[in-house]
Amino acid sequence: MALYLNQDRGISMTVVGAIILLTGLCSAAVQLASGALCDRIGRRPLLIASMMSGTALFGVMALLIEADAPVWAIISIYTGVRCAIVMANPPIQSMIVDQCPRERLAEANGLVRIGGNLGWAMGPALGGFLLATMHYSWLFGVATLMRGVALVFALVMVKESFLGCREHIELRSIFRAAEDRRFLSFTLLALLLFVAMGQMSTTLSVYTVERAHFTDAMYGSLLTLNGLMVVVFQYPVTRALQRATKKTALILGSCFYAVGYFTMSFVGAYPVALMSMAVVTMGEMTISPTTLSVVGELSPPTWRGRYMGFYGLSETIGVSTGPLLGGILLDGFPHGSFSIWGVIAGAAILAAIGFSLWKPYRVSGKRVG
Repeated sequence: MALYLNQDRGISMTVVGAIILLTGLCSAAVQLASGALCDRIGRRPLLIASMMSGTALFGVMALLIEADAPVWAIISIYTGVRCAIVMANPPIQSMIVDQCPRERLAEANGLVRIGGNLGWAMGPALGGFLLATMHYSWLFGVATLMRGVALVFALVMVKESFLGCREHIELRSIFRAAEDRRFLSFTLLALLLFVAMGQMSTTLSVYTVERAHFTDAMYGSLLTLNGLMVVVFQYPVTRALQRATKKTALILGSCFYAVGYFTMSFVGAYPVALMSMAVVTMGEMTISPTTLSVVGELSPPTWRGRYMGFYGLSETIGVSTGPLLGGILLDGFPHGSFSIWGVIAGAAILAAIGFSLWKPYRVSGKRVG
């Protein structure tokens, strides 16, 4: 979307970043409500609703882009697409915690990420190929087909893992997860990391294609490297991290992000970009399963969806704010590189410092992390 709006529709990256932020805020509200609902009616109904609406909206997006529809119409449907996608996050993450022993949560989240990243590895490679030969609309057409296939699998294979609770869930109860101060401080620190993570599919795409003069396929191969590394190394990395505390893993992952993004300043040669992406991916493999396992351990069983929804709120806001920050930096420093990636790396450094000061927490009287 960032490349399409910037290159095909001539919208500045600052405006593109603002658009992604606004659509992200809408989807964050949906994700928060989804977390509360999956504590009330169960996980599976929300997952199926997410996949059905997402499939339909991706199809509409493909038609609008093919018809060169007004930008406001495309952005409106794009907002719906993002809302449909994030609606699935709390039920999926809650299902993992429902069915997995606490001591193996990081390992389970790592395994699930391997499946997701098989798609993440293949998607950009296919996208780069399609962009070289076809119109942008075909990318969303393929996405529609893939989501349709996934929907069929979900309808046939996914079983409910939670039967709901008798508690009447009000709107204000959605935010009560924030009353857990250790959880709230953890979520705010994770927000800084999400701002850095949000650069991968927006700032990085425009920077490598316009500034470093990579082809769309070369940029797609960076994301493919990211996905393949997760597929190959996520499980052994997660097993190795079991020897360390979660606090150590969070600090280490934040530092990987900082180093990886800062070295993007030197990107000009393609091998340097590959090396930087490899370091960023090490941060992702360290952080992602660890943060989800922390949330799972902190959340009471009947509040699991709301904790996941509130954590997802910070994730959505962070990855949506990231493109706005990146767009401002790209437009503000048209010939700069250190200024751009130094600021982004600084967010990850602040997260590392914060995690180093974050106090251990307790679950059921036991010291964890």
